[in-house]
Amino acid sequence: MADAFLFPSLAEGFGWPLIEAQACGCPVLTTDEAPMNEVGGDAAEYLPRFGAGGDMDAWASNGARQLIKILSRTAEDKREFAARAVAWSAHFSVDRAIDSYLTIYENVLRLTCGGHVASPFDERAKA
Repeated sequence: MADAFLFPSLAEGFGWPLIEAQACGCPVLTTDEAPMNEVGGDAAEYLPRFGAGGDMDAWASNGARQLIKILSRTAEDKREFAARAVAWSAHFSVDRAIDSYLTIYENVLRLTCGGHVASPFDERAKA
């Protein structure tokens, strides 16, 4: 039921909060840096990353203008953007992410153990 999700992050590991907001059809305003811009795709709005020594007032004013733009969308534009956000979020899956992480861990184990170790994540190895 949020009107917008603000996530001006300096650094992230992945960006699940963006996907969760998009899955609810909530507009996202986040940092235009990886991984946020990769995760948000074209279903998010972006701010430049605030850098050390930057003008905080100018950066905040820019963010406020973008937020006002998001909140001022027509009802039809809000529905269209929400549908695009929900569709985009469907590209991401917790199960697929977990499987990808496990594959990485299995490959590291095989490389470090000379390929002679059964995966501790393989259900067959547990039997």
